[in-house]
Amino acid sequence: MKTIELLYINFIKHPFLTGLEINLSQEFSFKLEHDVLSLEKLECVNLFKVPIINFNLIVGENGVGKTTILNTISDVLSSSVTKDILLIVKKSDSIEICCDIETLKFDYEKASKIANAYKFSHKRTGFILDIVSNAETNEASKQEISNVIYMPNFIDDSINEGSGRSINGHKQNFSLESIIGNLDGYLDYKNFIKNNIKSSLANYKLIHKIHQIEFLAKGDLELDIETPDNVSVAFSGFYANLNNAQKTYQNKQRLKEWIGQLLKTFKGKPNLIWILNVHLIFSLYNCINFPNFLKHIINEGKYKPSKYLERGKSGDFETDRNDVEKEYQNGVETIVKKYLQSDFSKVASAKVALKELEDCFENLINKTGIADFYSKNEDDDDIAIQVEIEALTKAFVVILERFNSMYDSASSSLNLKIEDAGEFMRQYLIMRKNTDYQNAFILLPSSVKYYLENEAFYFSSGQESMINLFTNINLAIENLKKVKDENEVSMILLIDEPDNAFHPIWQQRFISIFNKYFDLKAFEGCRIHVIMTTHSPIITGDLTSNHVIFLKKSIIGEKTKIQNITDEKPKTFAQNIYNLYKESFFMEDGLIGTFADDILIKLYHFLEKPLESSAKSLSKRAFGPNEIQFLIDQIGEPLIKMKFEAIKHEWEKRAPKDKSDSSDSLHLKMDTIENKDEFRNELDELVKKYGGTYDSDKS
Repeated sequence: MKTIELLYINFIKHPFLTGLEINLSQEFSFKLEHDVLSLEKLECVNLFKVPIINFNLIVGENGVGKTTILNTISDVLSSSVTKDILLIVKKSDSIEICCDIETLKFDYEKASKIANAYKFSHKRTGFILDIVSNAETNEASKQEISNVIYMPNFIDDSINEGSGRSINGHKQNFSLESIIGNLDGYLDYKNFIKNNIKSSLANYKLIHKIHQIEFLAKGDLELDIETPDNVSVAFSGFYANLNNAQKTYQNKQRLKEWIGQLLKTFKGKPNLIWILNVHLIFSLYNCINFPNFLKHIINEGKYKPSKYLERGKSGDFETDRNDVEKEYQNGVETIVKKYLQSDFSKVASAKVALKELEDCFENLINKTGIADFYSKNEDDDDIAIQVEIEALTKAFVVILERFNSMYDSASSSLNLKIEDAGEFMRQYLIMRKNTDYQNAFILLPSSVKYYLENEAFYFSSGQESMINLFTNINLAIENLKKVKDENEVSMILLIDEPDNAFHPIWQQRFISIFNKYFDLKAFEGCRIHVIMTTHSPIITGDLTSNHVIFLKKSIIGEKTKIQNITDEKPKTFAQNIYNLYKESFFMEDGLIGTFADDILIKLYHFLEKPLESSAKSLSKRAFGPNEIQFLIDQIGEPLIKMKFEAIKHEWEKRAPKDKSDSSDSLHLKMDTIENKDEFRNELDELVKKYGGTYDSDKS
């Protein structure tokens, strides 16, 4: 296994990041000046231990390019070398300088002396990361980059969905659009090519819930929170929805008749067998609708009229195909009508009917020779419909055998233990994946809810965010192991602002939780380089400054320039929150909210006006006496509150001799403040000086 680590990135040419260079390594520092690349040895301590080989945290205000940097890393690492971005990548004992710059100069001899454990090379063409064949298919056409995992901010729907894993193979992108666009890969990565789940939001919700339920059932994430012990999957209103939908199928006589026959068999509350049969009927209807169902076969190049020619057929291809399709569809109608007359009163008789259905379809395919016109692949006579029907009947049987006893007809719901719910949801998804008709999601559970000790259970948004993050990290790593067919994998894990929904207490614990999670035995063979963005000073305070990249926006002339602060990096480790905000997050306009700041400025100017002017303002209700006292009483910072008490006191007595504060220890001369920026800075420095710990009672 090659250990992959990104050491350096330089935006040679970019719409707004041009010239930005970022060192990510804890061992070396690279610098590019006038096409000359230099290297220096660093003396840093990596706070993390294997499997986390490096951890970088990128901080900076909105608009400095944090998400853009992650997107660029994700895209460039998964493609070929370019002249616009310079990357330096470590692959075990090799360090590759990846950029198509012919004039680039680098002292390899000097570099070998500084870092004698590594071999340096300049890569100007080809893929930056190695391409591997999917271990499941072992097909060259399914080769892919398998060392990049991107966990974007889940509220960001602007992520390029094309950068997700596609039919041709790609890195794993967990953006919402990418997942919805590649649901089959999200459900079962190893059997990606075998699946054909429709790209619908309904299926996304079910698949997402499957992964979350299975992750919770494993119990690997220690969050010290309550977690559910049961899952309820309800089908309330199922009969009414189906009955209403049937009325709209005026031009679909076959489907209308099948549903009508199902509705006639309905007696009282729907049982699980009846609900599954409804799913089966919709799937069968869609399966015989060749123009829609087989479109993916034709589009993927699986349409093989050559079989028609190989078997000595001499007629007109389209005419013969239409005749066979008509014969096939008539045969399907006969099979389905017979099936709907079966005995479904017991599980055993339902299983017999399902086996007969599967056998009848196999015989019909062989009898009509429809495989001469549609084939799943070159070496298989089965068409996709037969595969789908076998999957449907198998899932039907599994659900009946394992879960029928858990169905409650009174509430029209399945009550499942958390350990069993994931398996049910997977089998159910097979039943519903081909049921969507005319873009109407009729066949869906009315709800999938968590329960704890028979009471409805809900995660907070922060808990949900934390669980989803680790669910997808776990899923991604398991996917890589399946693709490479080995337990030892190395990857670059990109995570964009995972803490957005976290309470400060959880921000305080996040790095510890993150580090502890990767101590699990499942990750022993992994080597992970984590690159994360955040707006949290609390998370930043858990890391030494060598792990933190500080980005700052500067205005130079009429242009905005993004700078990486490297010369005097703020000391973040175990730093107090005030200094983190001021120094690491560059809050140069103070730490008070703008709204409160404006009110205090207005109040200050009101109190500092000559008494006559203030009296006139008072009559106009600028600030009434009660409002003044209320606002001062509500000030949370003791030092600022004390100063306003002093200003108010001076305003009330207006002593002409001395307007200074009565406390000599604070030295804030209110009569010298001429504008709000100076006023803000004076207050800011006051709080900074005493760290919010000044006790006026002891002064």
